[in-house]
Amino acid sequence: MRIRPSTARFRTLGVLTLAATLLAACGNGGGESDDGTFDILLIAGVTGPTAGPVENVVLGLETAIEAVNSDGGINGKQIKLEVLDSKADPTQAVSQLQKVLASGDKPDLVWPGVSSPESLALLPVLTDEKIWSFGQTASPLINDPKKYPYHFGISVDKNNEWMAAALEPMKKLAPKTVGMLTPSDAFGDAAEAAVKAVTDEVGAELVVERFDPTGLDYTVQYSRVLSKNPDVVVLDTTGGDPTPRLFAAREAADGLDTPIWIAQGVTGAQPPKTVATPEQLENCEMPSVFAYTVRPESVPEKIAPLADTIESDHPGLSIYAPGLAYDLVRIAALAAEQSEGYGGEEMAKAMLALDVPDDYSVVYGGDLKYTNETHFPVPPDNLFSMMPCSVELTDDGFFAAPE
Repeated sequence: MRIRPSTARFRTLGVLTLAATLLAACGNGGGESDDGTFDILLIAGVTGPTAGPVENVVLGLETAIEAVNSDGGINGKQIKLEVLDSKADPTQAVSQLQKVLASGDKPDLVWPGVSSPESLALLPVLTDEKIWSFGQTASPLINDPKKYPYHFGISVDKNNEWMAAALEPMKKLAPKTVGMLTPSDAFGDAAEAAVKAVTDEVGAELVVERFDPTGLDYTVQYSRVLSKNPDVVVLDTTGGDPTPRLFAAREAADGLDTPIWIAQGVTGAQPPKTVATPEQLENCEMPSVFAYTVRPESVPEKIAPLADTIESDHPGLSIYAPGLAYDLVRIAALAAEQSEGYGGEEMAKAMLALDVPDDYSVVYGGDLKYTNETHFPVPPDNLFSMMPCSVELTDDGFFAAPE
């Protein structure tokens, strides 16, 4: 196991060649494609503030698709991927989808954006067209099976994630006041609600400052939170750009002595050690690190292709976001194999009856279940680990296991 230096910088896929090489026509009528393929459409911000996370998602999708196709595909169908650029703009995301639908083609599966606003814009159209969608955005507003019956998530509902990961550590901390910085968008709404559920449970006051995720400096917002003398400050955001600015604001606001907890929106965008100085990472912990991102003694076979790809082509890249996308393709293929058809109604039925073998899912093992009440995974025990923000990344993408 080789440890990547903390100064490592990386670029994941550079130009997304998939958009050029895999722009095959999507399937007809939600599942039966003319060329015998199973077509996945990703609509997300290839350019713009979410470009980094989108590259990571595509890396995971691409690697899993290659593995599934080499093993015979889905009922003999080869998976194809099309990537369309929304520029992280929900309006443009809908426009891109409508262009595809206007052509008379329907994808078999849509990944609706990497931000909650994109997903919330796309889901009404996908629902009207009865198209199956599956993605990682985790706003509780998305997890509404009655409103969006054909959509499922690979991430834990934001509220459940924070409760599962942070409740016990928060009880041990026993804070009187908790500060929080999160964006002024749908992601921030969900993040704030998730943290408030925990602070309410432990009887702490929550002080929240919201920031424009396209802004360049969050020092004023950080200073306002610190003025309330919090025992800990929670940072959560989405996209790559705000993350280093949050750490810079912490230092500029003279907040290094106040402990911080950072959530998946920060660690998933960019591992903190790659975007912050050692001083900015003092008194910093990550309570919601997915257990699968912590380096085991030996890498499981089910995720080895992705770990090998990261080590050979993108050493030091976090396996977190690619891992979720990689898992999604494997689960989607399993559900499609068990389904009576590929339309939204058939695939929703297959997802609700999904039989996941033990230790199949990269993230959830055999504990992955969906119900009529929740189309997001219910977090099993031991899903998360709490780790210091200064933890190293191995070359194959994992957080180094604690000593």
